[in-house]
Formats: sequence, structure tokens, C-alpha cells
Amino acid sequence: MNDYEVIHNQLDREFYIGLNGDDKAYIRYRLAESQAGTIAVDFYTTYVPDEYRGKSLAGILVEAAFAWADENEYEIKASCWYAELKLKKRSNG
Repeated sequence: MNDYEVIHNQLDREFYIGLNGDDKAYIRYRLAESQAGTIAVDFYTTYVPDEYRGKSLAGILVEAAFAWADENEYEIKASCWYAELKLKKRSNG
């Protein structure tokens, strides 16, 4: 369990964790139609401010984002290297 609240901002198409002041950690996505005619979600960037790195924030964000995609039965794609790494680990079980 973590002490961070992940917020889904659908308007800006991002999941984020509010930090001190205006700082936030986030993962952003775009939606598109997949080749199969379903909706695909592409997680294209993840960001954590320097002073918060090493606290698993990116992992927390990716887990929340992937759970949302699964819940909505979206095909998951990852242009972001970190999300791609997590997606490969997830696929390999």
C-alpha cells in the first residue's frame, strides 16, 4: 500500500499524483482506434520530478493507468520507455 493518491484527469488525458506546490508526477495517454476496430490507449510519457524519483511513483502511476485500460477493455500500447518496460514485464508474467 502507498500513501499517494492517483487522480485521473480525463480532460488532459493523464493520471497524476499531486506533490508539493504545483509539482506532479504523471503518465499521459492518447486514445485511438486499433487495427482490430477497438479502442487502443497509448501511454506516451511518464514524468516524475527529480526530488521524487526512486519512490516508485512511476510504477504506481503505470499500475493505475493499466488497471483503468483493463477495466475499459482497451488495447494497451506504450510509446514511453518506462510504460513499455512495465508492459513487457506484465506480458511475461
